[in-house]
Amino acid sequence: AQRLWIQAGLPDTDKSLAIFGNIGSTYERLGRHAEQLAIFDAATAGLMAVKDHLIHRCNRTLEHMFGYGLGEMLGRSIRIFYPDEAAFAELSARLTPMLLEQHRFVDECELVRQDGSRFWARLSVQAIYPDQPELGFFGMVQDITAEREALQAMRQAKELAEQAAHAKADFLANMSHEIRTPMNAVIGMAHPLQKTSMTP
Repeated sequence: AQRLWIQAGLPDTDKSLAIFGNIGSTYERLGRHAEQLAIFDAATAGLMAVKDHLIHRCNRTLEHMFGYGLGEMLGRSIRIFYPDEAAFAELSARLTPMLLEQHRFVDECELVRQDGSRFWARLSVQAIYPDQPELGFFGMVQDITAEREALQAMRQAKELAEQAAHAKADFLANMSHEIRTPMNAVIGMAHPLQKTSMTP
């Protein structure tokens, strides 16, 4: 690997600063960093790094999901995701104890976009330092609106099927009763007729 030597004079002094390094390893580190950034931004889920409830880093998927422009979410509180203070306080009260106990937190809740519209999301949070979750966490947000709508449609279809089954059972029970009642009369009349001799 190529080695790099840089020497420069420091202003207003008779001293100089020398930098010596391996160009190859520097390029490798930059290359790995670029790969990580590409993966981060290509993810189909919203990703963010949070410290003190402030967004320090996020990908374009998260910005697009919540309706923000490039870089608009950086430095803002994650409170912007929640419809009101009560919802944010409720999550905050559960988040830190869960991260301390299990080092991760998963929840499904309703979040709010920049334009005020709401959607259902699955939150997955991992503490950066498991023993000190207050130092920050890495979070993933997935829009599960379509998933919940599909589950709701399945529940409604099941309820309709159960209602139809009950209606069918009730109908058959009623029909059986309606048929059985006149048949009892016919059978009752047939019994004495069997005992009566028929003459032409």
